Amino acid sequence: MRQRLIGLFALCYALPIIGSGFLIFQYLRELKHSMIAGEKQSNYRRLADIDAGFTRFTTAKLLDFRNFTENLRLDVADKALLCSKLQAKYDKFEADSIHMVSSTSELIYSNDLLTAEIRRHFNKPQQHQQKILDSWKYRQAGISERHLKALFSPGRRDSNGNLDGFAEEPEKTEGHEAFTKLFTSTALAAMDYYNQSHNIMQPLKRTSSSLVVDTIIESNTQSLFQSARTNIGKFTNIQGMSEIFLAYLDVLPGPSGEAWYSFVMLVDLINFQRQYFENLFGDARARRDILNRVFPEEDIRAVSTHQYAANFPSVLEFKNFEAIIRRSNNDFKTFTQQMVIDGRDSMVSVLRGSYLKHYLLIKISPLDHLNDIYRKRLNIIIIIFAVILVMGLALARLLTRLLILPISDIMIGVKALAKRNYQHRIPVRSENEFGVLARAFNESAEILKKLTISEKIRKQLYPETEFRCGSYLITTANSNSRIILSDFFDYFPLKQGAYAVVLAEVSGNDISAAYLTAMLKTSFTLLSPSFPFGPDTILAKLNEIFVPYYKKGHMTTCLIGMIDPTNDQMLCSNAGQSYPISISMQTGEKSFVSLPSSPLGINANSKFTKSVISLDKRTTVLYTDGAINLLDQSGEKLGQERFLEIVGESLKADPRNPAEEILKRLEAVAMSLPWRDDITIMCIQNRI
Repeated sequence: MRQRLIGLFALCYALPIIGSGFLIFQYLRELKHSMIAGEKQSNYRRLADIDAGFTRFTTAKLLDFRNFTENLRLDVADKALLCSKLQAKYDKFEADSIHMVSSTSELIYSNDLLTAEIRRHFNKPQQHQQKILDSWKYRQAGISERHLKALFSPGRRDSNGNLDGFAEEPEKTEGHEAFTKLFTSTALAAMDYYNQSHNIMQPLKRTSSSLVVDTIIESNTQSLFQSARTNIGKFTNIQGMSEIFLAYLDVLPGPSGEAWYSFVMLVDLINFQRQYFENLFGDARARRDILNRVFPEEDIRAVSTHQYAANFPSVLEFKNFEAIIRRSNNDFKTFTQQMVIDGRDSMVSVLRGSYLKHYLLIKISPLDHLNDIYRKRLNIIIIIFAVILVMGLALARLLTRLLILPISDIMIGVKALAKRNYQHRIPVRSENEFGVLARAFNESAEILKKLTISEKIRKQLYPETEFRCGSYLITTANSNSRIILSDFFDYFPLKQGAYAVVLAEVSGNDISAAYLTAMLKTSFTLLSPSFPFGPDTILAKLNEIFVPYYKKGHMTTCLIGMIDPTNDQMLCSNAGQSYPISISMQTGEKSFVSLPSSPLGINANSKFTKSVISLDKRTTVLYTDGAINLLDQSGEKLGQERFLEIVGESLKADPRNPAEEILKRLEAVAMSLPWRDDITIMCIQNRI
């Protein structure tokens, strides 16, 4: 049994461990996938936030351009100052091209259509310029003499003939002349719209060439005219074959409120994108020292295959991601693939810009960083699993102590009990159910030990349940509620054909009560032959003997009868025992025989009387007080009258063995077993 329990505990412990191990394996497997998926989603969210940030940047630039317009309006009377401010804006590469027209169709300020992305590399180190030129060639840009002049010419000269550090403006081409005519018509339309919207009815003076241009290009530039009328002070999107320009057109009113000048700033989208990325990567570099103390550095790249667009953080960044660029041509907006970046296995997340046209936004997550996070979680899981394992072993040991050892002790005790070893005791190891069971077992062993003694006492002290006295038959029935009987009965023949009968009750159910019962039997056996017709004398002698024991808490009641079969009578004396019942065998008349007295040992001077009970054609029933003190099923005492009825009914039901029948009927009406007192029934019947 012990081995089975140990095996059962081991199985109950091993199965959850194995199941937990399998679940942990699955969890770790899913954890790696979820970490990669989570990293991808985090990268996409970060790249999408960068992409959406360009719209906020564009809005900020629009506000900046409006502020610049307000600044120009302050100096609207000074044409030269206006031109110098426009030139400064142009030299800061904030616009790719700037033009201004007066209300008289005069072109006040205009520069070449050479983009800022080409001009900004002038005055850089030659190594940088060569790298820029190589990047253009690699991306198959259309490089002309104008581009080379912007990069490598000595530079622009000021009014005094000195170099001012800016790229030399190329000669104006026919395309520039056509554009200025187009812009002049657009600017005049914008000033017309401005005057009308401000209720100024002053027609603008147009040259004949302007009118001709209006007629020729009106159908081709209807959308541009419409934008000029509705988008004053706003960006207008002008998209060409490979370039996207934002045109900011605004009007400068004169002192009287009418439109004096209209100007436009054309910004190539890649110019704004460069400014946005320079701010972004510049802020990142400024925060790098702080971020590296708390978070790992973000590795974000901006890659473009546009012929002139800048790459970040390095000029030739696009060469490192050629495979990414080829894959993006399949119209994948987002995707992730593993690559070796700077000698490290990395997960490269790519987002094609929705607002950042021409660009692929790339975020690089080194796999060793993810592996470090994975290993940290793995270590935590291993530690938790180890703690659970140790706790499980400790619990198994505790269960062994709380369950297996007590069960083993009980098994050993049961085997000892089977071998009639009533001295064996189970150790009480705890106060739980096993402790209660161990105590109950030990108490049972003690009871069985006493039962053995009780059985020996019964064999030595108590006679057979049937005894014949000449023509009379004595039958006895006994029910004990304790291990050692508190009731005592005996009968044996005397000289001259008489018979002695005794029915006694000793309080207590321990060994001392058994000792008093043995002493009572011995005294009765010795005294009865000496006083065959003096039951009162025998009780007086017994009273003297039992006085010391009453003081020690033992009360003894006793009824002694001397049966004289010849005269059909019984001489008897009572010492506190219940009154006998006498029943006529002919009429069934029944009554109690009054024998008032006191128990033995109460008073050394107690007197006992001798009475005669007729046995002629009558049945006499002797009984202990347990019969009349019995609780019925309603919880009330049975009492003498109900007991008398039961005795009468029992004699009618089984006249040959009325003692057993009376006891059976008492058991039937009793509330519960065991009873508080032992019950002994003795019937004396004339069987002739």
